[in-house]
Amino acid sequence: MLSNAETAALLCVSERTYRRWLVSGQPDPTALRLLAILAGYVPWEGWDGWEVHNGYLFPPGYTRGGIRPGEFFTVVFYRQQVAEYQRVNRQLAARVKALELTAAGGSVAELPAELSAAIADLGARVQAVSADLLALGARTCNTGTLSHERESGVSGADVSASADTVGEASDRGPGRPVLRVANAG
Repeated sequence: MLSNAETAALLCVSERTYRRWLVSGQPDPTALRLLAILAGYVPWEGWDGWEVHNGYLFPPGYTRGGIRPGEFFTVVFYRQQVAEYQRVNRQLAARVKALELTAAGGSVAELPAELSAAIADLGARVQAVSADLLALGARTCNTGTLSHERESGVSGADVSASADTVGEASDRGPGRPVLRVANAG
């Protein structure tokens, strides 16, 4: 418990003023609010029931597991992490649904529009990466051989990009090349 002198110093008033407030029962409202804040009460809108004790912020009804000031910096990271987990979960759910339909003898056309769009988008991305890999693989290295020949044993004549369709057109998007590697044996 604070002495009269300590309380008056916290409120930035004289000890005499503080004693007068005690005797009259009519303290300055701003002083009361400051005392409440110093006692741990959080008076701002949206923070009903929150309290601060010993440097920790406590949600309403909690007396353990307060939040330290440094932990607030991680909130943004946690939000981003949750959003990424939700995005990956939606993609995986779409893939599972597509595999279940395919295993049951269904086709991608039977998927809901949202899942079909997600699968089409993923297919288009895969095809774009395939075309980029083909372009990178066609570059020659210092020895004069194609870099993909050296690493994979597949000759340049065996790798081609074509506009042939594999499955439905919606699987890969319009105008995307399909990477084909012929059997080297």
